[in-house]
Amino acid sequence: MITNNRLLHSIGVARMAYRLAKCLRPSDTEFAQEMFILGLVHDVGYEFADDIMQHPMIGAEILARCGYKYSDCVGLHGCHNVDDFSDELYILNVADMCVGAD
Repeated sequence: MITNNRLLHSIGVARMAYRLAKCLRPSDTEFAQEMFILGLVHDVGYEFADDIMQHPMIGAEILARCGYKYSDCVGLHGCHNVDDFSDELYILNVADMCVGAD
């Protein structure tokens, strides 16, 4: 279940992801806005996961069915053994680690 604290965390991650994207690509406002949305939805799987370790993959599956282009980043967030970090996954992971869970 997504708690009020988890929702606040997601808003914080969204804002941090936006700022990081603006630093990485200063002239690309569209990319920064997309990273805001990625931060906002990255923990959606908590609503449907019985085991919190499943939340990234559950969220990724739901978002993929909706056609969300960064669903793979949602599924991989929090993983440290990824061979190829995209800018999007890097931004999401850094933002997620910088914003507390509560």
